[in-house]
Amino acid sequence: MKKYFHRLKPKDWISITLMIVITYLWINYDQLFIENPDIRMMAFILLGLILMIGLYVIIKPSQIFKLSNTLTIILIPIFIILSVVIHEYIIKDGFQKKSIALWLITTALIYLSGFIYKFIFKRRS
Repeated sequence: MKKYFHRLKPKDWISITLMIVITYLWINYDQLFIENPDIRMMAFILLGLILMIGLYVIIKPSQIFKLSNTLTIILIPIFIILSVVIHEYIIKDGFQKKSIALWLITTALIYLSGFIYKFIFKRRS
């Protein structure tokens, strides 16, 4: 397992938790100040990219691909659970197909952020 995953420190877990909270709040309140769904999606992608690159900067991984794998294993199940709970139990509007797009975008953003971090900071992978 060590071969494919990054070992997270307590500060890394705190940073990940903070990122999850910020993302959750954004998804719940962005429609209050951005009406157009296409612009909201673009804003979500930009926010996600900024948060993910920030996470890489905070964690400073020696092997970026390992951290990307670790973040994917942690974040995607959390986002899936949150979106199902929000849509099925809180809002009760049923499962949204756009949730699948958000999960895929989040996965892509994790790896894209790693590549951008590697390009900016010239870290080895």
